[in-house]
Amino acid sequence: MNNQDKQKLSAQVILKLAGGRDSSSEENVTSENVHRLMPSAEDFKKARSYFADLGFEVDAGFANSFSITGDKKLFEKTFETKISQNEKQAVKARAENDAESSELSLKKLSGEIKKIVETVTFTEPPDFGPGNF
Repeated sequence: MNNQDKQKLSAQVILKLAGGRDSSSEENVTSENVHRLMPSAEDFKKARSYFADLGFEVDAGFANSFSITGDKKLFEKTFETKISQNEKQAVKARAENDAESSELSLKKLSGEIKKIVETVTFTEPPDFGPGNF
């Protein structure tokens, strides 16, 4: 295994709303409805356990998401994709049609988890800071 395969990568797991609803709701968030616009505690726990059991480091999370961290090979095995980084160090997954995306395909995840996970995505690096003048 080369150093690039051992490199730690992190992705954000974003969960669907309680009941498996898509989060693209037009509903404005208020203190009265925020509980309806969040994943259930059970779904949150189930998703975190699923990724931990696969070997990812899983953070406690916040609101509707949590991060997973693992080496490149773990991501490639779990999501059955090839992972690469471009010149800006943005992490990309290669889809079956050879397109690159920050979002990972959910096709290979268990059916139960696909019902509660909206997306798993790598965060784009900022266009500012060291090395970006």
